[in-house]
Amino acid sequence: MSLSELLGGMLGWLAEFIEFVVSFVPHIEIIQFNERGVRYVRGKRPTEVKPGVWWYWPWCTQIEKHNISRDVLVVESLPLETNDIPARRVEVGMVLTYHIVDVVQYEAENIDADESMAEAAEGAMQDIITTCLWEDLNGDTSEGTRLGGKLARRMGKALEKFGVEVESCRPTEQITLDSVSRHFGVRMEVAVKNSDD
Repeated sequence: MSLSELLGGMLGWLAEFIEFVVSFVPHIEIIQFNERGVRYVRGKRPTEVKPGVWWYWPWCTQIEKHNISRDVLVVESLPLETNDIPARRVEVGMVLTYHIVDVVQYEAENIDADESMAEAAEGAMQDIITTCLWEDLNGDTSEGTRLGGKLARRMGKALEKFGVEVESCRPTEQITLDSVSRHFGVRMEVAVKNSDD
């Protein structure tokens, strides 16, 4: 064993020892007004940490912080079919605005809350679109309408178990009907594809 390997091993051991000793020194965590934290104390149920200054022992406690301000979840567009006979092919994507209402449920009861929420929202969107007729999808989608209210309610219910509250839900992508496409909510635009393409 060379001297450099010996010194490297000793320095690595020394760094681990210092890290071990420092874990017995209380640490400070500052939770801002727009944040909430989850405190994990070894072997106990996690608890919510409110804004303020918190001291904790890192050898037995861990604190995870989350921003509870309004956030956006983009649901990628999916190719789906309507409930018409015969079924019409559509492609829909959505944007959800939400905020965290239960940080313990959001952090502790989900492995990856953001990814899981996106998958749950895709499933709810698929359920909604496949039960609608083309006429329903072709209409207004603001939350005051029947379809807009249905979208907001179903997305809210689907994401409730993640500890979040859905504030709004809007389709963002184009809905495509064979040779005609229309852009939701922003402007009325009809583009007819050339049948020779």
